[in-house]
Amino acid sequence: MFNISDAVVLDVEIEFIVSKCSDKSSFPYCAENVTMYYQFTDDKNENDPINGTNYQLSAHLPLDNSTLDRRQTVTVKINVTSPRKRGMIIAFRDTGGCTTIFRLIVRYTYCPSTIRDLIIFPRTVVKNSVVSVKGQCQATAILESSSQPEMLCLRNGEWSTLSGSCICKAGYSYKSGVCEGKNYVFPRY
Repeated sequence: MFNISDAVVLDVEIEFIVSKCSDKSSFPYCAENVTMYYQFTDDKNENDPINGTNYQLSAHLPLDNSTLDRRQTVTVKINVTSPRKRGMIIAFRDTGGCTTIFRLIVRYTYCPSTIRDLIIFPRTVVKNSVVSVKGQCQATAILESSSQPEMLCLRNGEWSTLSGSCICKAGYSYKSGVCEGKNYVFPRY
């Protein structure tokens, strides 16, 4: 289980195939529908059966005659609400159908921590819109002006539009993206 406690929106990508019921005359209870449920949890060993109290309906996977008997990929967006949990359980209810799930990917987008022009920006989870993030000067650098550096964390997980800047502290010089100090050797007396 990977930690999703700071996620705001989860993308659940499902690759699956559902067989046509009309081709399965020997299966009188065949149903051409698949429903996805989810439950947030902190317990990776939780194994409750689907019931109305623990799981939330996420989606009825879209099916029509043109998509039956063919592999398809669907992405379902889940808005994460509180309380924050570290993980989630995803369950599928296939009532009498012939469904095969080939792949299930759960992901969320974030801008990775980065250092730009002597400024450190923390890992930032993407929200539903662009997020303005304040940066900090590296330990050997100081603000060039009174405004704190800022960058935008975009919805696609990329950083954009740097404003503000840091410069090397006195006694340090800029070299290859860092402020390097002079090495002093003090004589012994």
